[in-house]
Amino acid sequence: MSAIRQRNESDDNIDRQDAFGRVRNLLPLKLLSDRDFATITAATNVESCARGHDLFRAGFDDNFIFFLLSGTIAITDAEGESFNIVGGEMESRYPLYPQPPDRIKATARSPAQFIRFPADLLRLQSEGVGVRDNIKVEEINQEADTLEQRALFEVFHGLMNDDLVLPSLPDVAIRIRDAANNENVAVEDIARIIRADASTAAYCISIANNAAFAGAAQVDNILDAVVRMGIQPTRDLVVAYTIRSLFTGKDPLAKKLMREAWVHSCRIAALSYILARDVGRLNPERALLAGLLHDVGVTILINEAQTHPPLLKDMPMFCQLCQELSGQIGAMILRAWKFPDIFATAALEAEAFTKAVGDRLNIGDIVVLAHLHDRQPAPWSVQPTNLGELAICSKLDGYDTTEDHHLAVVEAADRELVELTALLSS
Repeated sequence: MSAIRQRNESDDNIDRQDAFGRVRNLLPLKLLSDRDFATITAATNVESCARGHDLFRAGFDDNFIFFLLSGTIAITDAEGESFNIVGGEMESRYPLYPQPPDRIKATARSPAQFIRFPADLLRLQSEGVGVRDNIKVEEINQEADTLEQRALFEVFHGLMNDDLVLPSLPDVAIRIRDAANNENVAVEDIARIIRADASTAAYCISIANNAAFAGAAQVDNILDAVVRMGIQPTRDLVVAYTIRSLFTGKDPLAKKLMREAWVHSCRIAALSYILARDVGRLNPERALLAGLLHDVGVTILINEAQTHPPLLKDMPMFCQLCQELSGQIGAMILRAWKFPDIFATAALEAEAFTKAVGDRLNIGDIVVLAHLHDRQPAPWSVQPTNLGELAICSKLDGYDTTEDHHLAVVEAADRELVELTALLSS
């Protein structure tokens, strides 16, 4: 169905001034000077898309980027699978654009409002990018020179043009996941796949003998390890283990950052495991995997920054890049790997401390709570303030907390956290 778009000069819900105020502080528009922003918005208006019609389609709208203001849209890939984006929520803060095979079209599930910009015009503006006239320190480093600004633009456009090299899920993880998702699979089948990879086999035995799973006797073979853990937990733990291969860099600084990213992810994974088990009453292995995967986008940015030395050497600029793009890239990778959408959401909202919370905690909420309890945050992590006032903390009524609003059950599990973090990061 072809798109139906209407220019909307004075919509009752979102007028032009309000709409541009919203997108002004989003990448890549926040990097433009006020003059350049005025240039690209001069002939742009809020547009509308009727329910059931396409906001964009690959092959027809490849030269535009879109910002969703209101309504719900479904992004569909080449295989017909889709996920929703809701205006005003976290994922709508990122620009949308056709990107085959992962983004073939965007269809309105409800009446939607959006703004679109010509991508070529935005690229032209980026060639002469300068610091915004009134930009705040927390939005961009005011001392960054034109080269660094341009590098940040290039990373964004590499993402938009599908030029960034995204990793594949390790083969053993794919085979384990596919087998575990088969209702008729036997424990022996899972054990046979794991035995083919010596390091994964050793890891599974170590995990099975960890305090979280350990029984009266130690296990010393893969079959007993899988029986003790269960097929689905084994699947999640094996996938988690294989992800470590992505956290590698070439030069010394990149290696250091990758190591920091991996250790940070392991801490968040361990915290997520404890919180899901003791607070959220959720599947702890799923939460552990979500915690370990939440920063996978950072690995891509570290690798990309190696081709832009100013970014890698300027930590404030690199941290800004991670805060702006790592969630979006991580969600893109996890969807390409066909993970359930809750994992993509967890990557996008890992540090969304002010997010609204539903009636019950979900895996994404657990990853946010894990960050709130992380006493050794990564350099690129956002530091929350006023923990007691956050909406997510209101869901913790009935649980004892410390003076700094940390959960007592987490403090009590300190030894288990240390052991689990060490096991994951080794």
